[in-house]
Amino acid sequence: MSKWLVGEQIAERWEVQQVLEGGCGFVYVVFDHAFRRPLAVKTFKNVTTAAIDHTAFLREATAWIRFDHHPNVVQAFFLLHFSERPHLFLEYESGGNLRQWMNSVSGKNRLHEGLRLAVELCDGLSHIHARGIAPHRDLKPENCLLSSAGHLKVTDFGLASFQRPESSLAGGFPDSSGWHAGA
Repeated sequence: MSKWLVGEQIAERWEVQQVLEGGCGFVYVVFDHAFRRPLAVKTFKNVTTAAIDHTAFLREATAWIRFDHHPNVVQAFFLLHFSERPHLFLEYESGGNLRQWMNSVSGKNRLHEGLRLAVELCDGLSHIHARGIAPHRDLKPENCLLSSAGHLKVTDFGLASFQRPESSLAGGFPDSSGWHAGA
């Protein structure tokens, strides 16, 4: 397993600025020197993980990339393989997550802003559901990111189940993919 370090260059294009470690994977904040913007790069931790985990990650990434843009869903751009593992390149949001917001906000605007964020969460989930993804089963404040402008964006669909891939996504999925509930 190759864990990238802060300051490391990847493929002479991306520079690692931050490394975040979760239960199952890593998220790297990188600066893309070609597009002159930060991105988030998501991958799983263990190469020797069961094939179903690798398949699930690829399934999540492919579906996510195929989503049309929505202001309340983190956009996935492309998938590349490094060190025998897939890496999903995503829109980077610098405003923290919903848990951090809940722990920091107080006063009169808390209710108003909380309701606005709840509506944005529902808009994002509705968009995801309309594209064949079941409601997010790992929905938690850490999977709700905030943009620098304070708008909520849903992220991390790894535990979501795929329901209607061909009829729901523009362009559809291949018939043989097996991407449906319980897969």
